[in-house]
Amino acid sequence: MTFRKKLKIAFLSEKAPTQKSIASVFKISIIEVKNIQEKYHKKLDYIQKIRAKFQQKKYTKKDKIRQLNPDFKFNDFSEFYFWYSIQPQRCAYCNINEFVLLDLYEKNILTSKRGTKRGRSLEIERKDSTSNDYSKENCIFACYFCNNHKSDIISKDDHLKYFAKPIYNYLTDKWKNI
Repeated sequence: MTFRKKLKIAFLSEKAPTQKSIASVFKISIIEVKNIQEKYHKKLDYIQKIRAKFQQKKYTKKDKIRQLNPDFKFNDFSEFYFWYSIQPQRCAYCNINEFVLLDLYEKNILTSKRGTKRGRSLEIERKDSTSNDYSKENCIFACYFCNNHKSDIISKDDHLKYFAKPIYNYLTDKWKNI
């Protein structure tokens, strides 16, 4: 088995890997696993962040019961991870960089009664909300403002034509004044 395949099995499974499972895949000791985790903690944290987003979209809650989302079309976490990793870190509508959003929230220029749940980072948005599919063909990144504003009423083209530029201007003006 290739090293890349071992990495995929160990770290890109749907559930977060345990030290024991990583040791088993690579045939190394728990101490060696801990060393790998220390050395690559930023990358592993990034994978875990993406795994959390994957879980949020793959499952829904109905009557407080967690269920598979029938509109989720990614085959597995690995496919989702690779799709997510190659996406530009910008809103597909207004083009704001994710770094700007984070900076605005960290400096308390923007705040929300929702706390840290939404707005700080880009969200996974369905271009065509009428199909309702979460698939690599239908998903893009959007800032909270564009995602919330577009909702399922305004088409992608209309949002780009009428609303994206003012949202971008608003956010960049706030950021320039920090």
